[in-house]
Amino acid sequence: MTFGNQKSWYRQAELKERFHESEVPSISEINTILNNIQYGKINPERDTKRARALIALYYLTAGRLTEVVRKKGFETIAEPKEYVGICKQDISYDEVDSLPVMYVRLENRKNKKRKTKRQPIPISLEQPLIRHIEEYLKIVNIPNLPLFRFSSKRATQIINDTTGFNPHFWRHIRATHLVTLYDFNEQALIEYMGWTDARPAKSYMELSKKDLFRSFYKNQKIKL
Repeated sequence: MTFGNQKSWYRQAELKERFHESEVPSISEINTILNNIQYGKINPERDTKRARALIALYYLTAGRLTEVVRKKGFETIAEPKEYVGICKQDISYDEVDSLPVMYVRLENRKNKKRKTKRQPIPISLEQPLIRHIEEYLKIVNIPNLPLFRFSSKRATQIINDTTGFNPHFWRHIRATHLVTLYDFNEQALIEYMGWTDARPAKSYMELSKKDLFRSFYKNQKIKL
């Protein structure tokens, strides 16, 4: 483990200790975090919208950072087939069972057979966060250029600086919400998070059982 990765791991462990599963920020609190972001010096209006959209997309898609942005910076020339991150044309809209959905296509780095994945995001449930993406899309004019023209290292810095949470913890928040808010089962969680097996999902399934137990006591005053 390199020093940088070790530092990130310790920070992740610290965040999980501070924010237990039942205390991770709610969607409303995440929206407040994004609303409070002010970023950039040369073009703060653009950079603020871009930072908010980056975090919203990263959280909502549950993607790895190198599935959302290019791994290397744009000062290096990309290979013809090299993934450069999410582009405007990768975001589309549809309906499922008469309910509106935003689809985001991004690279699938953990599956050799499926090179891309198309993440469905429920608009009616997560509109406050989707709004940050749509505000940024209004100023992006070229559909096939990447939304974020910087490396995953720079994206990590932006996420850390603006929210105080590292990228790994944002994925932890999303996985927690998928179980506690949307009642994802183990297979659905594995599919959405892009895990290759069930091991990472075990702790979240245990969390789900705890929430089921707590449901017995919600708004109840039981006398024994």
